Amino acid sequence: MLTSEIKEKARQLGFELVGIAAADDPALIDAVARYSDWVARGYGATMDYLRRHTELKAQPEKLLPGWKSVVCVGLLYGAGSSESQKAENGAEVSLYTRGADYHEVVGTRLVEFAEWLQARGVTSRPFVDSEPVLDRFWASRAGLGWIGRNAMLINRKAGSYFFIGGLLLNVALDADEPGIDHCGRCRKCIEACPTVAITEDRFIESGKCIAYHTIENRGVVPESVMAATGSWIAGCDICQRVCPWNDPVTPGPAFETKNPAFNAELTALARWSAGDFKANTAGIAMGRMKFSGFVRNVAIALANSAVPAAAKSAALDQLEVSVSALPVGAGREGALAALEWAKRKK
Repeated sequence: MLTSEIKEKARQLGFELVGIAAADDPALIDAVARYSDWVARGYGATMDYLRRHTELKAQPEKLLPGWKSVVCVGLLYGAGSSESQKAENGAEVSLYTRGADYHEVVGTRLVEFAEWLQARGVTSRPFVDSEPVLDRFWASRAGLGWIGRNAMLINRKAGSYFFIGGLLLNVALDADEPGIDHCGRCRKCIEACPTVAITEDRFIESGKCIAYHTIENRGVVPESVMAATGSWIAGCDICQRVCPWNDPVTPGPAFETKNPAFNAELTALARWSAGDFKANTAGIAMGRMKFSGFVRNVAIALANSAVPAAAKSAALDQLEVSVSALPVGAGREGALAALEWAKRKK
């Protein structure tokens, strides 16, 4: 009874996908070993917190003593290739950065979920990807999909354009069947990645990943990655665009395009001030890169663009003014390195 009530509540909260996994799932041992291997290879790049989270990811009971099950949910944010929509010399931004910040949208709904559970005597611990939980592993074990070659969680009906989250619960529930791998022999994501960031054994090497460098990396981007970044200034959807499971779906209201940088002329973005950036990215995921990262990313995109030489030079000069005003630190260093590379490349 409780299992069905919980699933119905998840749907009432707007989650299109919901599934349940048991805490004693023996597959956790292999998942933790694989995660530890990823960390040991240095594939987390500068994200040192991921190494520190290993113990908690291996032992969720430290997050919620007495936990017995996991409820995993998925929230669609839209799918399908936006390539045909791209304006000439416009910026590319990943679909997930175009709408409201998913940490807030998913997190708020999970808090409401937890309060509903508490009223029924159930203790829970909500999580999104900022919590030290193996979220994709648990979602796959809860039947929301499988972890594909590009390390994304893929659902046969929804593709991979959905956010995941969940709750650890202190009650036992009826577990769903785990997701079954349907990648088969397809290697489209591996072959399409311009920086060869996807390994043959289904790892993402963050140090080569465009999405990592445009959002998470606060410092210098390797020149080999800058040259392959194209016009992406916030995230990257290339491996998802080519995935055969990503048929178009309609985004929910919370994730309708709100990002003014999407398809905006790169020369116009170069004129944004720190105040413009703050105002235009309030409440959307793109704000996580900070203004220094934005300046760096626009410089890289400009260098890779077909913007006429005179206009490109003027835009880079404008970015130089922005870089000079940045405080000393990794952000300024990264922006300066990108600007110098862009000027050499033009």
